[in-house]
Amino acid sequence: MSGAASSRPRRTTSATTEASSSSSAGSKRKARDNDGASSTKLDYLLTNSKSKLTTMDITDVLNYENFVNLSEESQVALCRLMPPTAFSTFSRSLPPLHPGYARGTSPMDVDTSNANSPATLNPNFFSSPAFLAAANTFQDHLYSSWMTTTAIAQVNKFKQGIQDGSLHAQWKDEAWNDEAQPSKQAGFSASNDIANLAKRSLIKEGDILVYKRTLQPFGVEIEKDLLVRSIDSKTNSLDLLLRPGTTKSLPSDQLVIGAPDPTPPTLTMEGILSSTELEEAVLEVDGRVTLADFYRTTANTKDADRRGIQSLRAAKAITVWRWQEEMMNDFEMQMALERGGRELLTTVYFLRNA
Repeated sequence: MSGAASSRPRRTTSATTEASSSSSAGSKRKARDNDGASSTKLDYLLTNSKSKLTTMDITDVLNYENFVNLSEESQVALCRLMPPTAFSTFSRSLPPLHPGYARGTSPMDVDTSNANSPATLNPNFFSSPAFLAAANTFQDHLYSSWMTTTAIAQVNKFKQGIQDGSLHAQWKDEAWNDEAQPSKQAGFSASNDIANLAKRSLIKEGDILVYKRTLQPFGVEIEKDLLVRSIDSKTNSLDLLLRPGTTKSLPSDQLVIGAPDPTPPTLTMEGILSSTELEEAVLEVDGRVTLADFYRTTANTKDADRRGIQSLRAAKAITVWRWQEEMMNDFEMQMALERGGRELLTTVYFLRNA
């Protein structure tokens, strides 16, 4: 018996165990491969310009029927991304300027309560013009390769550049240099730009010329209102009214139609022909920066170039303010409003290059 027992073959489970382990490992590997393949396919659909989403009717994918077939968890996640107007619980409220508007509320505040849930989602949301426009825009961006990783990185870089001020467009510098060449602008000082504008009726009696400039080397900002009281019919030079010292504005009785003759301390400035002459006169009246110090900042520049640069900068510092037609005869509004109700027209620099 013992011999027979010893000669009987022994049972083993090693082959079965190995097969089971191999099958389990294969299943896990296959699951990982399937997950990876699904992720890659989804990424391709949402980012590649050759995706099928670019050629199909987008409403075949994005519609209420497909939304209902999603899992409850997915539906809730999507509802968090939708605007309040997509739900039947949304109610219109008064605009912010309405007297009955409740401060501290906004009709477009995202409601995170249970009211905005799949159960209250308006089925018509997926066919609304706003949603369809957004979906078509997504298709356009996808087709134009704006959904790729490279494109998104470029957009993020651009946004960051806006925030930190590091953006630099070389063509803008080149355009500015071409525009600001002293050789092109030097003639304006000699050609009496303001007188030429008055001759062409681009500056008129009753206008206000506002000189405003920050002199960086001195840390001083100068602002002065000058009323065009009259224009010489022969030379087209301007006679201007202004206040002495650092006072910016003229008295209101001088800013209306048919204003009385000026009285002290209002000053009269006569024979102004150019932006440079006006700037020099304003600096003298203001008194905080002498002309000698002012021109010392461009002392190393050639005379012709310096005149051109000064004329250019002065013209950009002077704006023209004028009455609109409806304000011409409204005496009460002229007395009440700043600068007599005149509105900004443009800069002298723009007018002389028009």
